[in-house]
Amino acid sequence: MVNDIKGDRNLAHKAMWEGKTSKLIDNNIVKNRITDMRKRQAANLEQRKARLADLLAAEDRIYE
Repeated sequence: MVNDIKGDRNLAHKAMWEGKTSKLIDNNIVKNRITDMRKRQAANLEQRKARLADLLAAEDRIYE
């Protein structure tokens, strides 16, 4: 009986550990996705800035 109780306790500890590990993995996935989205957004912003600078330079050339 004592061995069964110890076995059940060990299983409960393993289940809690697996639950915490699963949450940690999910949180890391979310953080990685957010980081990736921010990097893509920053790159997109830089591309838009470059295109706008090119347009402004072309307009300046036209007016000169």
